Amino acid sequence: MSVYEYIKPELIVLVPALYLIGLFLKKSRCPDNFIPLLLGGIAVIFSFVRIISDLETVNYKTVFASVFSGFTQGILVAGCSVYINQLYKQKTKGKTQKENIKGDDKNDSN
Repeated sequence: MSVYEYIKPELIVLVPALYLIGLFLKKSRCPDNFIPLLLGGIAVIFSFVRIISDLETVNYKTVFASVFSGFTQGILVAGCSVYINQLYKQKTKGKTQKENIKGDDKNDSN
């Protein structure tokens, strides 16, 4: 299975963009528990705008389909961005814990 089976290829570019927005929000005064919600909202809006811009004919069926697609694609893209962030945090957290343990071992031998 490929990520392209679930996320439209033209929306993949939102993943790194949302990651950078998330880093900016982390540095700001925004509480950490709101960052995934904000990223989800931003992703849904950007996805909806991108999908609605491709419509050639506008009727109620295409608008409803675009709203649904924009919502689901936005959630998937935001989920990928948050997932990548969590993988990075876990990877770096493991390194710092190992370095701290090695440092503690050196201090214990003295």
